[in-house]
Parts: sequence; structure tokens; C-alpha cells
Amino acid sequence: MVGPLEKILGGLLLAIPAVLFLRMFLHGLQYSLGLKGLLQSGWTTTHWEAVFRSGVLLESMALSAVTALIVTMLSLVGAIVLIGTRFCYGAGKSLEAALLLALSTPAIVMAMLTRLWLEPGGLIARMLFWTGGISSPAEFPVLINDPYSLGLILCGVFCSLPFLALFFLRVWEANALHRYVSTAVLLGASPWQAVWRIALPMLWNRSRTLLVLIFLWNFSAWEGPLLVGQQSPRMISVLIADSTGEFSLADRPRSFTYSTTYFVLAAAGLAVLTRRGRHHVCRD
Repeated sequence: MVGPLEKILGGLLLAIPAVLFLRMFLHGLQYSLGLKGLLQSGWTTTHWEAVFRSGVLLESMALSAVTALIVTMLSLVGAIVLIGTRFCYGAGKSLEAALLLALSTPAIVMAMLTRLWLEPGGLIARMLFWTGGISSPAEFPVLINDPYSLGLILCGVFCSLPFLALFFLRVWEANALHRYVSTAVLLGASPWQAVWRIALPMLWNRSRTLLVLIFLWNFSAWEGPLLVGQQSPRMISVLIADSTGEFSLADRPRSFTYSTTYFVLAAAGLAVLTRRGRHHVCRD
């Protein structure tokens, strides 16, 4: 039973970050409306109009959303394949150890490794050159800072897939899914049919909230887009960081316009996620 002291501490742990985030949001909103800053000019929507008229923010948001969605879907498919492979071929502890090693790698290190592997003079290009696959490392396709964000997508998958796959492993073990799948195999289904028809729906129901969080994490990722992402248009995190670091104070309200818009969208996504979580808990 939770005592009054634990309730107070829990409320403080929720209230303090909420107040700080609300304070930062209001500061950014006031700055973008000309109510704060060294060059404040009073209430104005000029900066917001300029931002949306230029289309830079909308392009950045669209790129971030599409990239995050692709990364999330590829991570989901990859995690399902890994779990099915583990059941069908018994990969066991070696697969889990590899996933833990990948998960323990910081995002900035994973971005650097992706760059070292996939750039035209990188490891894969040199290996193909040594084996005769290409006549020069320069012939290797451009996957870093490319216009299709292929390198960025791969970097995001490298970071997200281990976490999702380990989550699936824990769900598999906690719910003893191997019993249901093994029973289906004994009744005549193939191992992959059993995974697809029985295990996959259970994993999907348990992972929907996590998939939304992975989408939001990739939507706001900074290390990968900075090192391997394209420069025009830029991901929303890089756009905000670059505009904040500009020397001209006249451009500072534009940066707060970017960050305020992102904050509102992220907060709306988390609010929807929280409501869905409460709905599922009440329904269960």
C-alpha cells in the first residue's frame, strides 16, 4: 500500500519536471512573439508568419516524421524476424548478447560507426574494392548525407532494433509464447506460420505504446541526423540546433518558433499516448 509520503514524493517527481517544461515552453513562446529578448518589439506574429511562409519548418517536420516512421516500421519487421529466427533455429544466448552489445552503444557512437561503414571511403566500400566488387571506393553509392536519408534510416534502425527485439524477447518469455507456438507446430503449422499467426498478434498488442515512443525518439533524434543526415532539408532537431547557434540575434526568435512548434507536437503525441495507455488499462 502506498503511504502519504510516497504519494507526495511521486507527485513532486511529476510536478517539478512538468513545471520546468512549462516554463521553458512559455519562455520560447514569448520570445517567438516578440515579448522577450534583447530585440523585443512587443506583441507580433511576424516571426511565425515568416517561418511558415518560408516552408523550412514544414519540410523539416515532414522529413522527420517520414524518416521516423520508416525507421520504426523497419525496426518492427527486423525485430519480428529476429524473434522468429530465434524460435525456428534456436539462436539463443548469442543473439541476446549481440542485441545487448548493440543496445549499450551510445547513439553518437552508432552514428560514427554508420558513417565509417557506409561512406564512399568507408569499411564496406574498401572491402568491396579489395574483393573486386567495385573498381574504386568512389563507385560505392552515396549513403551518407544523401538526399534519400538512407544512411540516417540505417543508423536509426541500428539504434532502435536492438531495444525492440529485446523487448519482444522479454514479452515472449514472460507470456510463455513458446508453449503456444510449439502447440501450433504440433498441430501441423510450420514454425513461421505459428510465429506469424500466434506470437505476432500478442507481441503487437504489447508493443504499440513502445512503437510510439520509438517513433517520437527517432523524430527528435539529433546525433544521427547531425552526422549522417542530409543538410537540406534538415531534421527538426538539427534545424533547431543550427538556428539556435546562429550569431544574428534577429534570427533568434525564429529558433524559438521552431522549438515551440516541436514542443507542442511532441506534447500532443505524448498526451495521445497517455490517453491510449489509460484506455487500455481500464479496458483490461
